[in-house]
Amino acid sequence: MTKFSITLALLNMLAFSNVKSLNIFEFSLIGVGVGLVYDQYYDSSLSKENTYQNKVDVVSRFENSRQINVNKNYFNNLPIQQKLMIIETLNYN
Repeated sequence: MTKFSITLALLNMLAFSNVKSLNIFEFSLIGVGVGLVYDQYYDSSLSKENTYQNKVDVVSRFENSRQINVNKNYFNNLPIQQKLMIIETLNYN
């Protein structure tokens, strides 16, 4: 109860006789807002590339490295069992 009465007394003493368009609370909010905007605008800790795009690039490079290229002439000269094994391997991945 004493904290409440002390707070009430302080607020009563801070009451100004003339009314201004912006009070001290609003000035402090403007100051904090300007500080946050300034900090975010000049923040150089973030890179220009998106993290999600980097992940997509890694996955696509991995998938491209797993591609199997078989020459058409080599494939045509294989026995049917090996052709089927290659097709099965390609369809499995």
